[in-house]
Amino acid sequence: MNSKTDIRRIFFVLYLSFLVVGNLSLSGKNRDSNLKSWITGPLTWADYQVAEFGERANYSSITDFIYKSTTRKNKIGNYKFVYYSFDCYLNKDKTWYDPQKATEWNLRADQVVFDIMELHSRYIQNLSLGETTQNFQKIKEKYEEKAKTQVDQFIKESDGGRDSLVVRKYEESITGELDRNPRKEPDLSMAEHVDDTFGFYVSYDRGMFMGEASDNLKPSDGMSVGFDFFGRNNWYFDFGFSMQFTNLKVDKYYWDSKYNYDWELGKHTDIMRFYVNVGHTLNTNQYFRFIPYAGVGYSSHRQKTNSLNSKKDTYYLSNIDGIALQAGINADWMFKRTIRPDEVLNTSLRFRLYGALDRYSGARKNIWSINFGVAFHFDCKTYNTGFYYIPIIIF
Repeated sequence: MNSKTDIRRIFFVLYLSFLVVGNLSLSGKNRDSNLKSWITGPLTWADYQVAEFGERANYSSITDFIYKSTTRKNKIGNYKFVYYSFDCYLNKDKTWYDPQKATEWNLRADQVVFDIMELHSRYIQNLSLGETTQNFQKIKEKYEEKAKTQVDQFIKESDGGRDSLVVRKYEESITGELDRNPRKEPDLSMAEHVDDTFGFYVSYDRGMFMGEASDNLKPSDGMSVGFDFFGRNNWYFDFGFSMQFTNLKVDKYYWDSKYNYDWELGKHTDIMRFYVNVGHTLNTNQYFRFIPYAGVGYSSHRQKTNSLNSKKDTYYLSNIDGIALQAGINADWMFKRTIRPDEVLNTSLRFRLYGALDRYSGARKNIWSINFGVAFHFDCKTYNTGFYYIPIIIF
């Protein structure tokens, strides 16, 4: 078999695939086009589209009302709400009426049933806003059953829509309920402060040394990586690691007789910290939150220098260690916040300002520094899953 024949077969298979996909798409659109939403207006006989409907001797009309749940989005400022919309439709593919028997009261009775279904779809949507998927299912099942019960009651009391007095009574009652229960959309009341969110951040830091340390060390550049937790009653917990890189400004850098190392001018030094901070979250508005905090941790100060035995080898003098004390404030600009039925996601640009004191065991000198940082921060909370996760890609 030659290559031209193979290419023709490949194009033929692709052509058939496009036809199948196109037909499936069109069939889905056709099904939706045969659904009449309650919000499009009252029923008319033109909505009853089936010419034949089997055994129908005892009926003047036949209708089929269905519920349909969709996921919708609503953006308010930096918030994006993802919620369940629950709507009521008439399925035109399963509707029929007998022009010889059907009257205005038959149509009005069908409209009452449509109104009852719409009313309970509003109950479901309004009560499920801000709820988890699990609670949404419970609310849905409860009010679907209530809708069925009320429809059965109406059909029984109105003798299948033949008793015009009962039909009129239900019309007034259900219309009043619809007026008192408009369909709700998400708003900022759903965006109250959420406790128990778990976060992750990566920060670029710039440090300025103070006092005697500024005579020996140049300003530092570094980074911090950490996990934080926003607890109840606005408590804040931060577990992190930072590394600052700098260079010596002097020929000799002695700590004391215990650490009598000859650290050379211009050589690279670094300060490494592991820390735990505790703070309190101040939520000012939907865009900003401020977090004053203080903490303690482990600090290590070392210089990269030449080996005593070989000029080619390098090693760290890393036995200058002690504790680190720090205090500061975080300012989070939460430029994107997403609330879904089962999770809350916040994406922030964090500005950090903190002071640090590194106290080294047995040393006369301590290192004071003021540090500025800019970080990308993510925090989230999930429901039903029983665990937290870190949303690395939010955009």
